[in-house]
Amino acid sequence: MATLKVAILILGIFFNTLTENILQKEVMDLQKLLAELNLNIDMAVEAHALLRGETGQEINGVEEQVEKMENIKITTITIKNQAAAQAMGRAPGIYITIESPPLKINDPYVKQEIIQAMDKGLKLLIGDKLTPQQNVLLVG
Repeated sequence: MATLKVAILILGIFFNTLTENILQKEVMDLQKLLAELNLNIDMAVEAHALLRGETGQEINGVEEQVEKMENIKITTITIKNQAAAQAMGRAPGIYITIESPPLKINDPYVKQEIIQAMDKGLKLLIGDKLTPQQNVLLVG
């Protein structure tokens, strides 16, 4: 019985290692393809979706949180470690994407949701590091 447990444990370790190696190879192949095609993925949410779609698995060390409001969608990607950063082609950190209808529509409800999403995102990114009297420049 003990021999069977050891064999199962070794098989499990082998399978996990094999799976990680396959996943790492697929990520490297994808990065090579992007480089060959001279493609640059700007948004972390796009990079995450492309990598996850290519491998069919979540990326170790990357967390995705999606929040849908009435008119907008907020995707927060958190890259937690260096291996995940290398796979994603991004530095470790928090990346927030707010998807909305075009602002030229001039819908006050959409604008209010965007303001709420930006407020929440800035609080997540900055926390207590700024006071209400300080200025912040947003580019996008």
